[in-house]
Amino acid sequence: MKITSIRTSVKEDRTLAIIRVEGQEKPIFLTAKQVEAATGLSRNFSVLKGSDINVTYYKVDEELRNGEKCTKDNTIIKEFDIELTDRLSNIATASAFGASMF
Repeated sequence: MKITSIRTSVKEDRTLAIIRVEGQEKPIFLTAKQVEAATGLSRNFSVLKGSDINVTYYKVDEELRNGEKCTKDNTIIKEFDIELTDRLSNIATASAFGASMF
């Protein structure tokens, strides 16, 4: 699913990335730590616009990581992956070697 917009919401105890994708009204909510782990980005998540995201949700009666059963389909994210645009991939590679693209 292509990311069409992404914004950041800062709460007292955490930062959330609110991601909107093509063909889906319901946004995807990820913590800043989750996005950073998947992309290497620490805060400027808006650059992910145009990248692809794939999300798998827990289904009713599946066991959650805490041992409880899921009670609602397509609400809690089970796993996800983000495929960066070529431009972002090149920037990430360059920054890993200490180069600046700006």
